[in-house]
Amino acid sequence: MTKSNDEIGKALDVNIEPYQRNKENAIAVIESATTEEDFDIARSNLLELIADGKDVLDSLIAVAQTSDNARTFEVAGNFIKMLAEVNRELIDVAVKKKAIVGAPTTPGKTVNNNLFVGSTSELLAFMKKNSIDVSNK
Repeated sequence: MTKSNDEIGKALDVNIEPYQRNKENAIAVIESATTEEDFDIARSNLLELIADGKDVLDSLIAVAQTSDNARTFEVAGNFIKMLAEVNRELIDVAVKKKAIVGAPTTPGKTVNNNLFVGSTSELLAFMKKNSIDVSNK
């Protein structure tokens, strides 16, 4: 702990421990071969930011409560807003991945979407020509 952290901790009557990032969990900058790997990296980075942000938020709230200073509460409020935005980004990554990579398909399920452009009389003529039953059942 540095001298300034000791002085701040004494002034605020809190124990300030230096933040140490676990190198195994460090944000990776990796050249990936596929879009799916890029999304997985982005997702893991966002999850790590959220986890680290929760720890920082706990510390901010503790400092705000002990200092009883309006500015520290403002900083904590802004940090909460930022964490909410990171959570939204995590959802956006999932939505974008689904749109780009594609949703998993269920084998054996066929979806046919047909669109006829024309008048009602043309549709009836087409159906009669192709022996399609038009009666109400």
